[in-house]
Amino acid sequence: MEMMKSRLIGLLLLLVLAGSAYASPRYEGEFQQDLPATAELKDEHGSMQLYVNLDVEGEDGEENMYSFWIRDKQTGDVTWLFAANNAAEPRWNDMKDGNGVRVSKEEIAVGEVTNVRFLPWNSGKILLEGCPDGRNIWSYLYDVEDETAIQFPSTEGLQGMDVNARVLYLGSYRYHPEGGRYSVVRGYTPDGRFTGEERVLDEEEY
Repeated sequence: MEMMKSRLIGLLLLLVLAGSAYASPRYEGEFQQDLPATAELKDEHGSMQLYVNLDVEGEDGEENMYSFWIRDKQTGDVTWLFAANNAAEPRWNDMKDGNGVRVSKEEIAVGEVTNVRFLPWNSGKILLEGCPDGRNIWSYLYDVEDETAIQFPSTEGLQGMDVNARVLYLGSYRYHPEGGRYSVVRGYTPDGRFTGEERVLDEEEY
């Protein structure tokens, strides 16, 4: 009887410990030893590495679901940053005077990831782009420290950077009054402010 009671107590203790481990935060705000085995290395900056993991493969027309991770090569520390939310809507109406808008990480939608990289001058900033609506490229600049992002008012993604001036050039399409569309490239600071630089691409460039 005593042996059975001891075994029962041991089993209950194991269940409690397993439940506690499962309930504790595995990713957010915590380090863990290993990346998912399927995570892909996308960029490096100094000792920092940037990974993207396909968490759920979409079926029947659904978008894939991705999560984003960083790893410090010197310490081995791995941090989960966020998982893209493909149901999020862009905040076009909040983007006043051609400037971007700050959004939470729960508002980042990418669909298929088309571009992800560290800013060349700052490993704490990650440029992330994707096409969640099947038409437009949505562009975000994620801040690792404060866990928010700038969403840029652009629809065609990154076209270039001026590293010395720390300006990002992003493209958008517009429509001619007589029909057809054309592309415009605008300059933005990392905090989403439109610099006033604007260039219309000719047909050879578009």
